[in-house]
Amino acid sequence: MLYKEIDTVEFDLNTVCNSYCPPCHRYTVQDGELFHNPYVKLGVNLELDVIERVFENSRITDDCFVDLVGLVGEPIAHPKFMEIVDIIYKHRPNAAINLHTNGGLRTEKMFYDLGKKFNKHSWIKFSLDGLEDTNGIYRIGVDYNKVVANMRAFIDGGGRAIWKFVTFKWNEHQVEQAEALSKEYGCYKFQQDWDVNDQDIDIFMAAAQKKINKKTASRVADFIEVPENRSRKIKDKCFSYKKIYVNAHGYVIPCCMFNGSFTYESMRKQTLNFIKEDRGEYWNSLYHNDLESIMSDTWWQKLKDSFESGPCDICVSACGVKLD
Repeated sequence: MLYKEIDTVEFDLNTVCNSYCPPCHRYTVQDGELFHNPYVKLGVNLELDVIERVFENSRITDDCFVDLVGLVGEPIAHPKFMEIVDIIYKHRPNAAINLHTNGGLRTEKMFYDLGKKFNKHSWIKFSLDGLEDTNGIYRIGVDYNKVVANMRAFIDGGGRAIWKFVTFKWNEHQVEQAEALSKEYGCYKFQQDWDVNDQDIDIFMAAAQKKINKKTASRVADFIEVPENRSRKIKDKCFSYKKIYVNAHGYVIPCCMFNGSFTYESMRKQTLNFIKEDRGEYWNSLYHNDLESIMSDTWWQKLKDSFESGPCDICVSACGVKLD
């Protein structure tokens, strides 16, 4: 039986966000401007009973890693975020929570209380891509000073904070200063990441600077390519890491890349067809089934077998390794 144990659960808690990061899956480029992606339903928040259903399952290990990500949303924008943390610790008191946030919402008191609430295994990654004059270039709409105040309040409450700095051409000169500030503020760690989408970032940034529309685009611009050479070995990050992903609509899928593929014109149909098959719309929905019935489905074996017989485009793109 696959997934006898589940070590990692990733959650996309919502599709609500206070920032306009141009390359986000929430947006697409059309006619040189930024529009809402028609394949992303905004304003969705995962219900608490869905999260409860996950942690009631005995497959979830006692010291599981709970990754609260922000593929199409900002986790702390969930109106019942603190209750979500309580649910996790109620069922798995030794869980390690990794919260990703731009830090630009809520209050210092909330973050101080969160610092008190988080156990010694958990932390927050604050995405601060620069200093006061540069963070808002990419994290459009986020107040740098508010993020710093919230981060320091979390640290004062006893929480472990990681300053996550994505390096772009407009902030690379500030890395050393940001790292020095992270030490001054008492951050647990400074993490420097590099822009992984540097070939397309200029297109997205130019579109955002021209106009950010509140309207929905009539078409989706794809900026993801499937390798032409499909003679690749799949080095998966789902089965190998005993990981599952729960998206904001309550569907259990293998990983965030599967969720991201739903937003691409070139991959959406194939991925959805691969998941649904003849099982119907809701076989992997936590709003309709418990986690045990979902994880007991033979679909997971089909996914594993597909790595050898004919993987999905998203598996090839995300986890394909060239054969020698």
